[in-house]
Amino acid sequence: MQTEKQIIDKFIVDTIVIDPITNIIEKLKNNLFYTHDIKYLKFKLKEFTKLALELININLKISLPNLTVLNDYNKQRFISYFEVLLKYFKQAE
Repeated sequence: MQTEKQIIDKFIVDTIVIDPITNIIEKLKNNLFYTHDIKYLKFKLKEFTKLALELININLKISLPNLTVLNDYNKQRFISYFEVLLKYFKQAE
């Protein structure tokens, strides 16, 4: 049985990390992001990656590919990056 603190911690992780990443993946899959959203997607990817690295005590400079167009290929790249992060955070719960 989970303690109250564990329940609160899970709620925070779900609300702050898992739900937003899931939302981004769903929007990418449903073509709800466009080329002008690349800056936002790169920012979110970088921030979630930083958080994942902090959780495992790794300090790296994060360098993202220079994407300028959100075509099908690049959407798939973003989806795969965010899916990896989602799996990590779900496993870390």
